[in-house]
Amino acid sequence: MKLIARLGHVLCLCLGMLISCQLFAAEVLTLGVLAYRPKPVMEARYKALAEYLSDQLEGQRVKLLALEQDELATAIYSRQVDFVMTNPSHYLLLRSRNSLTGALATVVSVESGQATSSLGGVIFTRSDNPSIHTLSDLAGKQVAVAGMHYLGGYQTQVLELLEAGIERRELDWVFVGSQDRVILRVMSGESDAGFVRTGILERMISEGMVFPEHLRIINSQTLAGFPYRLSTRLYPEWPFIALPHVEQTTIRRVAAALLALDQDHPAATSAGIAGFAPSSDYQVIELLARRLRVSPYDQAPDFNIVDVWNRFRQPVMWGVVSASTVLVLLFMLWQRERHLSRMSALLQSSEEKYRDLIHTVGSIILRCNNKGELVFINEYGLTFFGYREDELLGRPLAETLVPTEDEAGDDLTDWFEKVLADPLEHNYSINQNVHKDGSLVWVAWSNKPILDSAGKQEGLLCVGTDFTKRKQLEDQQTLSSAVFNHAREAILITDPAGVIIDCNQAFCRITGYSVDEARGNTPAMLNSGRHDQNFYHLMWQSLKVHGYWAGEIWNRRKTGDVYAEMITISAVKDARNRTQYYVALFSDITEMKEQQQKLEFIAHYDSLTGLPNRTLLADRLGLAMKQAQRRKQIIAVAFLDLDGFKAVNDTYGHDAGDALLKGLASRMKEVLRSCDTLARFGGDEFVVILSDLDEANSAGEVIRRLLHAASQSVFYQDSELNVSASLGVTYYPQSQGVEADQLLRQADQAMYLAKLSGKNRYFTFDPNEIVSPASVKAGEAI
Repeated sequence: MKLIARLGHVLCLCLGMLISCQLFAAEVLTLGVLAYRPKPVMEARYKALAEYLSDQLEGQRVKLLALEQDELATAIYSRQVDFVMTNPSHYLLLRSRNSLTGALATVVSVESGQATSSLGGVIFTRSDNPSIHTLSDLAGKQVAVAGMHYLGGYQTQVLELLEAGIERRELDWVFVGSQDRVILRVMSGESDAGFVRTGILERMISEGMVFPEHLRIINSQTLAGFPYRLSTRLYPEWPFIALPHVEQTTIRRVAAALLALDQDHPAATSAGIAGFAPSSDYQVIELLARRLRVSPYDQAPDFNIVDVWNRFRQPVMWGVVSASTVLVLLFMLWQRERHLSRMSALLQSSEEKYRDLIHTVGSIILRCNNKGELVFINEYGLTFFGYREDELLGRPLAETLVPTEDEAGDDLTDWFEKVLADPLEHNYSINQNVHKDGSLVWVAWSNKPILDSAGKQEGLLCVGTDFTKRKQLEDQQTLSSAVFNHAREAILITDPAGVIIDCNQAFCRITGYSVDEARGNTPAMLNSGRHDQNFYHLMWQSLKVHGYWAGEIWNRRKTGDVYAEMITISAVKDARNRTQYYVALFSDITEMKEQQQKLEFIAHYDSLTGLPNRTLLADRLGLAMKQAQRRKQIIAVAFLDLDGFKAVNDTYGHDAGDALLKGLASRMKEVLRSCDTLARFGGDEFVVILSDLDEANSAGEVIRRLLHAASQSVFYQDSELNVSASLGVTYYPQSQGVEADQLLRQADQAMYLAKLSGKNRYFTFDPNEIVSPASVKAGEAI
């Protein structure tokens, strides 16, 4: 029996050792995850994913490590990890420093039941920060970011700034290493604004670490199907990467397990994702990194002579060919110069007997042979055309003095050939010729044939007179007439007494009067009655003293319509400084004035509800505060936020939400007095200024009417939309001096407490404590 017992102990011991060996024999694979949030948070999120992969891999176990960027890079270099999940920008940096495989899969994140495989960046500040509302407001401000290699936490936002014309150097950067620290730093007021990736704010709001009403999103984007707050364009989500030392069989099994992960699996819900999708194209991230010149694309490549030759081979070869061509042309030009010199010497001896007489004539005299080659030109002609004699003699006129075509496009080469063929038919002409500097000059030519003793034509004699100044005068007159008749601005000419002498077609088009109707009248026929006599008196004084006047005038058309015009009136004087005419140029700016009024409305009023916006609210609040001090009266500032508005938007759509806002704005405006101001502060928030109050509690009745109006139903299509409102109110003046923005914050704080205490009620702010003088219950008659 003892022997049997001993054999049993030995058998149990062997069986235990066998099980232990099998457990130790299981291969351990390490999954490194970038800790863009605190490590305990990341480990809690992805622990279930590591356990899921362990279950899917027989004989292998997956261990999770949450590492920061530098730690993750070190772990990859030393092969302490087998798989990696990180942001796309960090993936590019790691790939440039290590031998990595392509991405096996791309993370699909989920928020409120909506799944996406894209990420972007969020630019945010505190909602009570009055100085940051647009991208341009970030210039000169301190911005907190986790690090430069965070795609959604730095690079996507920087690209949006560059697209808006804002350079990185214009911002004061603070790198804090973690996106949680970015949010905490901004909310504590240490930094003006912060950059984080999409989804971070939503998670911290769900964890109760941040309240959404304390945030303001800058450059907010609304994309269909994308569930997160967004300030930038979208890029692929995180890649799941395998290192090269992992066996292909294991890689395939891991990829299959990732793609098979269901959205409802505990591993997915714990990680806050909807699973994984086939790997996205990360080339767009590479292009972004190149554009921003961040690592690994922040260094310019080295070039050597071979690179230069490979890149500029064709331009260099073309340069050599061009240089050779220039040398050949220069040689040919040199040969032609030698030829001309010889021709000049031959011609000079035969023309000496005529030179003295011909060179004293104040006209151009030239002769050419039947080929059109110049054989003589006098000194006046040389001076007129700017040539030396040896530059012209022996050369065809069609290559020197006669252009190919004139400014009208007529073929002068063909014309010159006709003159050579029949000079009597073309014995007189006025045409353009070419000066040596390339300019065109006008010449009036008299052409006659040169006959030999047998009466046969052997050449052509041409005598020319400078016609340039006369032609310029004619052209100037034609141009002045064309400008007057075709100008888009109206032109009006009067005599010194103001009687209209002439006007152009633009004047007729703008005023409706014909030229005949205008002549003989005075500009007073356009008087609209909007300007008094002093206005016209000052105008004439300026014309008499300074010789001009410019400004805007409202005049009346022939149809009776009043229009605005921008006009300039100038006095035209003679050599004795006496006024000969008054010339007025004006254009119709009525549409521009109307557009200006529209722009002023857009700048001060909300486009949806037509209520004053923040800008106009600030002006009216400042004015009300000054009047209250001057009149020894009280004003109330109420901050109203709709309860349940987001549910209406989510259930019925944004069009229904807009209809609700417009309907409630109209009703609330109806219960206010004419001296009060209702403004849309943003989203579903409104601010009311109640003026001319005698005592602090006199605003209670108006406030209750506001709450009642906000709780009434609004019908949209076939739906009945219902919300209520939470309202906070504060009074001015107070015992301590306060500014306008402090009043808004006090009213906002009181509204916030009203919302926390059950909504559909109001709280009054007190400098020492907040008390609740009244509340309104749902359905109660006001």
